[in-house]
Amino acid sequence: MSKYTTPDFSSVALITIDMQQDTLDDQPFEVPGTSALLSTLKRLLESFREAGKPMIHIVRIYQPYDQMFISVGESRSSKELS
Repeated sequence: MSKYTTPDFSSVALITIDMQQDTLDDQPFEVPGTSALLSTLKRLLESFREAGKPMIHIVRIYQPYDQMFISVGESRSSKELS
């Protein structure tokens, strides 16, 4: 590994994206393999908590389909979209 690819664990953070119940096996938005990694993810989260390292949990929220597309240059507030 080079200095650019060697992990620096002193400045590490954990980022999870869309780890919601709806993405588990047999759920409406199933992502294959998500359920299988839950125990590993739990241990990883516990390790980060114990080490006092930052964790970032990202959850995407989708608008109804007809409100998703906004023309270039057009601006809508979140109030207008709800």
